Amino acid sequence: MKRLLLFTLLLLFPRFNAYPQWTNQNPVPDGNDLWSTFFIDDTGWIVGSEGFIKKTTNAGIDWFKQTSGTTILLKAVKFADEKIGWVVGESGLIMKTTNGGTDWITQSSGTTVTLNSFDILDSNTLQVAGYGGIILKTTNGGNSWTTLSSGTSNNLFQSAS
Repeated sequence: MKRLLLFTLLLLFPRFNAYPQWTNQNPVPDGNDLWSTFFIDDTGWIVGSEGFIKKTTNAGIDWFKQTSGTTILLKAVKFADEKIGWVVGESGLIMKTTNGGTDWITQSSGTTVTLNSFDILDSNTLQVAGYGGIILKTTNGGNSWTTLSSGTSNNLFQSAS
C-alpha cells in the first residue's frame, strides 16, 4: 500500500510543477481596479479607478506613477507614439499628453456620459465610443470633438474606425 501511495505521489508531483504560476513582480495596482493597458515596445501605460495612471519603460519590471489630475475612473489608454496619447473615462473625460504622460491636459468632449474606448487613426484623428451610443470624433488632435450618429442608444464598448 505504501508503494502505491508513493508511486501516486511521484506521478502527480511533476504535474504541479510543470506549469508556471503567475507571480506579482511589482505591486502595480496600488489598490486600484485596472481597466486598460497599452504598450509601444517596452514602454507601456496602465489606467484604472481613481484617476490611476502608471508608466513603464522596461516592459513592466518597474512602474512609475503619473499624475492624472483627476479621481475619475479611466477606462482606456492609447498612444499614437511614445509622446502623444489619450485616456478616456467616466463623465465624458478625455485627457491628452504630448510628453509621454508626464502632464495630462483635459479636453472638452461636450458630453458627460462614460467613454469606454477609442481608436487612434493618426496623431490628429480619433474616434471615441461610450454609453448611450455616443461616438465622438476629432480631426485636430482633440481641440474639438463632433458627435457622430451610431444609430443606437445602447452602450458602446468599441469605436467604429
